[in-house]
Amino acid sequence: MWPLSDSGPYYAALVTGGTLDTKGGPKTSTDGKVLDNQDKPIPGLYGVGNCVASASGGAYWAGGATLGPILAFAYRAANAANAEPIKK
Repeated sequence: MWPLSDSGPYYAALVTGGTLDTKGGPKTSTDGKVLDNQDKPIPGLYGVGNCVASASGGAYWAGGATLGPILAFAYRAANAANAEPIKK
């Protein structure tokens, strides 16, 4: 790839072939924070894509329809994780 810029910060997401959309997995907030049984975020735990409950609920929009949500939610989750205080 051609360099995007001489200095960072740089962000990346792995986008590969895989299985169809899932309907299971843990619930998440709009920022990708995994929620516990009381719908409260579990500190430091994030999930996006086919490993968590689908943003489409019980529907399946079409082949490839998971690509847009995974990119959007990965961006939101990365920003939320970056904003968390560093624990020592």
